[in-house]
Amino acid sequence: MQQNVGKLISHWQVQDVITAQQAKRMRADIELDTSQRTKNRLISSLSTMGALTVAAGVILFVASNWNVLPHIFKLFMAILLPTLPLCLAYWILWVNKAHVALGRGALIIGVLLIGAAMAIIGQVYNLEPEYTRFLGFWILLALPFVFIFKRTIAVIIVTVLTGFWIPFLLFDTVFEGVDEEWAISFLPLVYLVYAGVLYRLGKYCGAKTVDWQHTGKFLRIIGAKLGIIMMFCTTFEFYAETLNDLGLRIPENSLLLIFNLLFVAFLIFVLVKAIRAEAETVIGMVFFWFGLFIIVRYFDLFWNMLPTSLFFIAGGGVFIIGAYVLEKQRKKLLAGFDGNSVVNTVKYDE
Repeated sequence: MQQNVGKLISHWQVQDVITAQQAKRMRADIELDTSQRTKNRLISSLSTMGALTVAAGVILFVASNWNVLPHIFKLFMAILLPTLPLCLAYWILWVNKAHVALGRGALIIGVLLIGAAMAIIGQVYNLEPEYTRFLGFWILLALPFVFIFKRTIAVIIVTVLTGFWIPFLLFDTVFEGVDEEWAISFLPLVYLVYAGVLYRLGKYCGAKTVDWQHTGKFLRIIGAKLGIIMMFCTTFEFYAETLNDLGLRIPENSLLLIFNLLFVAFLIFVLVKAIRAEAETVIGMVFFWFGLFIIVRYFDLFWNMLPTSLFFIAGGGVFIIGAYVLEKQRKKLLAGFDGNSVVNTVKYDE
């Protein structure tokens, strides 16, 4: 994007829309913004890794010293484990409003240790482990902190926990007593619905307030990605075989063709939505999965038909040409976005 904006600035300068001094200042601001974003991503990654490591260390410490810890100390620790980091995160992010990386790390530790605290309480009172209830209560207890902190990382944790919770919930309720093979074949549809919910929720958050725009973007991306992955899983032969084994009276080849066409149609649908929303990340993701789909189908169709050497020669040529065409189309789309979105966003005084 930086390169395309730079070309756009040069174009404005040639047409005398802006002066040389304005163009120089705009380029400097773009370079500064890009550098700052790179540093922020590095700091964010380090704080996340550090938070996960600390949380894992605390859990391992409790587990290794479980038998020697007094009963009252275990309960006291179960309360303090999530409370202290969450209070620290609130003070840093909302009261002091500084050291964002430290506050983010404390928030991650606090939300993750909610689960650890619940596990400690369960061990103290010898409660029977039920993963459905455990994950459900963890999500319910973590959900308020999404609205308190309004941070994307809290949404990520709740989204991942919900994704793990869905199959446990279904197998304990809807799929209880049902043939396991049938239940597993139904999961892609369930996760496809979940992906749609995430995407719609992302659109709602993005249009709500500035505080939720970044979260809305994340939810749209993760919803689109999850939907594509689930649809991609249905394009394989094992999925059609499973449906046939369950009594679906449709020829296996016909099922494969239907699911492959549905996957391509879904990619086109997501691409159209992404183009309208000028979502560059989603557009790149669609082209990646389309390229992967072509590669997988090539191996499926021609592996047994061609001699090995000819297979790789022809395949390499197809992949190179395909990669060139896809990259060319992707750049064309993104160049159009950069030209349209930057024109009216920034004004510079002489």
